[in-house]
Amino acid sequence: MLAFQSDWKKSKEKNGITIWTRSVEQTNIKEFKAEAEFETSLSRIVTLFFKTDDYKLWVEECREITLLDEDSYRLLYHMILKVPFPFDDRDIVQQLQFSQDSITKALAIKIENRPKDFATIDGIVRMPIADGTWVFQPTVGGRIKVTFQYLSDPGGKMPGWLVNSFIVQSPYNSMLKLRDLLKETKYDASYPWLIESSAP
Repeated sequence: MLAFQSDWKKSKEKNGITIWTRSVEQTNIKEFKAEAEFETSLSRIVTLFFKTDDYKLWVEECREITLLDEDSYRLLYHMILKVPFPFDDRDIVQQLQFSQDSITKALAIKIENRPKDFATIDGIVRMPIADGTWVFQPTVGGRIKVTFQYLSDPGGKMPGWLVNSFIVQSPYNSMLKLRDLLKETKYDASYPWLIESSAP
């Protein structure tokens, strides 16, 4: 259970994207929450997240990604992230679990760090913390309210002040790229378990 040292503080608001940050006791790295509205569909979102080859187009500093396992509601991948010199690149092993609320029709994607599910690589530091959630809530007019909440710790000897200096701009850049990608019809698909819905 996380213990929070401070309430959410608005750190950036631009182009319809708002980034909030707060401190937690377990690490000197801040947690962030990004909020925006997208003109897209829930099915496009699911398709894009399952299309791991496209993560390099929107996940900030994604160097390599390998899909390890997947089924209709879940995927597991290994990702290598570029880190500024002189520090070693980092990697994460994450499971994404998809679910939809039967009443609100909100699509949730739980991000779970699974560091022991893939062998470590020489010269790359495995991140000890990398957990979060995406929530995509249909709203009036066919828009989707997006909330991305995430806490990560790069581990190793990378100082917290340096990591925190990127903690706002990195999710902001990813949200901008993701919003543009989700306008593309190539991600159109349908899923038996997913219900498209707009708020009344």
